[in-house]
Amino acid sequence: RATRAGLRLRAAAPRPQALAARVDMLGGRLARAATRLLEARSQRLDALAAHLQHLAPQAVLARGYAIARDKQGRVLRSTAGIPEGAAVSVQLADGRLDTRVIGHGKA
Repeated sequence: RATRAGLRLRAAAPRPQALAARVDMLGGRLARAATRLLEARSQRLDALAAHLQHLAPQAVLARGYAIARDKQGRVLRSTAGIPEGAAVSVQLADGRLDTRVIGHGKA
């Protein structure tokens, strides 16, 4: 009776080779999944970096925009409150222009 129980236990017990093969298989799956995840995250990071570069102030200036500042260096967003004769600095892609307001007009 004890012999039969021992045989049944041995038959039911997983074999070390089978367990090792399963560990190897699962390890391979994990490595492939990690590689796919890293590649996807790397592509996402590259896309975000490109978007951020597109929004960088120097990139915006290179597309033809300018940044106007008053003599204290504050960015001007409106003509309101800027008197004629006021000194204005205009930042362009390749440098700065120091100017004076000679008049106001509508956009």
